[in-house]
Amino acid sequence: MRKLFIALVLILSPRMALAQAIAPDESRESIFRSIEKDRSSGHLLEAESSLRRALILDEKAYGSNSREVAEDFDTLSDVLTGSGKYADAETALKAALTIYAIVEGPERTTNLFYMSRLANLAGRQQRFAEAEELYQEVLAVQTHEDGFENPMTLSDLAELYHLAKDYPKCEAAYRKVLELKSLELGSGARLGAIERLGTVYAEQGQFEQAEALYASEADADQAILPRGDLSTIALLNDLGLFYERRGKLHEAETSYARAVEQFDRVEPDTGLMDSNLAVVIENYARLLREEGHLQESEQFESRVKAIRDRLAASRPTN
Repeated sequence: MRKLFIALVLILSPRMALAQAIAPDESRESIFRSIEKDRSSGHLLEAESSLRRALILDEKAYGSNSREVAEDFDTLSDVLTGSGKYADAETALKAALTIYAIVEGPERTTNLFYMSRLANLAGRQQRFAEAEELYQEVLAVQTHEDGFENPMTLSDLAELYHLAKDYPKCEAAYRKVLELKSLELGSGARLGAIERLGTVYAEQGQFEQAEALYASEADADQAILPRGDLSTIALLNDLGLFYERRGKLHEAETSYARAVEQFDRVEPDTGLMDSNLAVVIENYARLLREEGHLQESEQFESRVKAIRDRLAASRPTN
């Protein structure tokens, strides 16, 4: 069973300053090109190894308290977080902040972006009270500056409560996200909050609440958003998956059919829309096969194959 994916805004590591060659056959620029290539292809161990090599070289070339070394630690923390090495990632991030404080002044250590990262790392290591306090500090500053609570930080706090299995606080935080007037219907942040809140309900056995959430949000999207909006499609797909898990196959079929219909009269492209169309049709075809509708299932399976072949053909080769 597969969920849809919506284009995400990637948070890139700080821009690395370029330097003259620091080894006869290896420049800082070439090392970081290699690191970014490994990160983008998911080779995090290789990226970690290259970063540790860069740290040694940069300490010799620029000094242990240089901006370059701080950036190395900063990026290393990001890579270690992606590898699930949260204690090491926290150590690296704190090392970066210590140097940033020397280079730029102590105010850098109160940067909200870094406070949120530290909160996330504390939560991942089950230091929930510490993480909650950091997130609340970040929220307070953002609310003072913007006039409303930040939906991404609220969602991060909700996920912290989820990790701690504090379901009442988790639900309350996600509900606050969904009630924010600053969050547009159909936005990725809103969809993410709906999907995660649905998961929280399901984990507690509150299946009626989860069904009502998915169904009401899908209906609201379909009534207001233009045909083919990916938020509507994702929610209908989520509803189909939910019904399948509950053994409500007729309802699941109806939801998948509604999702597929959203693509009618919408111009597909060779990227996001086609990829999501393939996911929905694949789920629909699997359900039809389970119900014994083999001929119809095979037709949809052929359609999925054609889409995936087209996407593969359009993918750039290195």
